[in-house]
Amino acid sequence: MTSKQSLAIRTQTKEFSSWSLWYISIYLLIYIGINVVTYFTQGEITWTFIEGSFSSTTVFMLIVGLLSMGGFLNHYLSTGLTRRIYFRSVLFSGILVTVVIVIFTILLSFLIHGVLLATGWDQLYSDRIIENQSMFPSIVESLSYSASILLFFLIGWSISFGFYKHWVQGALYIALGVAITMITSHPLFESILPIYFTLFFIGFYVFLLHRGTRTLDVSP
Repeated sequence: MTSKQSLAIRTQTKEFSSWSLWYISIYLLIYIGINVVTYFTQGEITWTFIEGSFSSTTVFMLIVGLLSMGGFLNHYLSTGLTRRIYFRSVLFSGILVTVVIVIFTILLSFLIHGVLLATGWDQLYSDRIIENQSMFPSIVESLSYSASILLFFLIGWSISFGFYKHWVQGALYIALGVAITMITSHPLFESILPIYFTLFFIGFYVFLLHRGTRTLDVSP
């Protein structure tokens, strides 16, 4: 890996990480606020930090993907960097940020659960959470969680790529993303290890974006 490529990956990862820090901070404050309200209204906690994080993080990474095309590509090329460096930097940064978010979310889940135990607020957990022990994900769930987040990032990136070329292609990529999301979340596939399907679609999008960015005409 060249020094230019390494520097580009570090810079891109730093940019994505700063967005992620804002997202995690806001989500954490919202979760704490909801639990405080639940305590004082004598309600019960019906979803865990990790469960809420899964749905919100996929949306966040979709947005990150949507913002990963035009401005960044033009900046890379204007500074003398190649399309290949752009593609690898965005892809590797997306993977790194995905891993960091998952690890950080799991650590925060342990911390929040510890605080709830220390304060006695764990009594607010609903029966479903207690019975399923859904405060923390298993290794398989963590891997599936990571793969799904990365897939949403690639879906967002592909949609941005499509609209960069032409609005019709952008609309087609939206339809493709919706179809793939429906497939990977369908109960039929959940019973036969959906992570394999998710990994297949990740590979599909990586191939698609790699081929597309190599020959893409850049707008001035």
